Amino acid sequence: MVATLKYLSFLLLGILLNAEGCKKESVDGMSTDFVKNKIAEIEKNPVYNPPASIWKWEYQDSIYFYVTADCCDQFNELYNRDGKLICHPDGGFTGRGDGNCPVDFRSLDSTQLKKTLVWRDSRK
Repeated sequence: MVATLKYLSFLLLGILLNAEGCKKESVDGMSTDFVKNKIAEIEKNPVYNPPASIWKWEYQDSIYFYVTADCCDQFNELYNRDGKLICHPDGGFTGRGDGNCPVDFRSLDSTQLKKTLVWRDSRK
């Protein structure tokens, strides 16, 4: 009986540890590897002016990550859910981005494009 309880205890512990090891942190069900890496990259530099932020953009069935640039006249970056750079929707000298986005995000309103703040640099 004692051996069986020990065996069951170890089995249960193994199952719990395995389940915890498989669990991934997420931002609304998405892997945060890209977000964590981007935050680490930003934090290696002095604080942006204005401070950096990462936003999740949802448009139709697509999810993007919008990352603000470190200063004026620089492109803000838009990545797909896998962390691949898609385009620069705004910023640059004209403020209109690079013109390579699949959608003119500037023309969408809040009912079409849902924006959610994921992270903002709180360093001073």
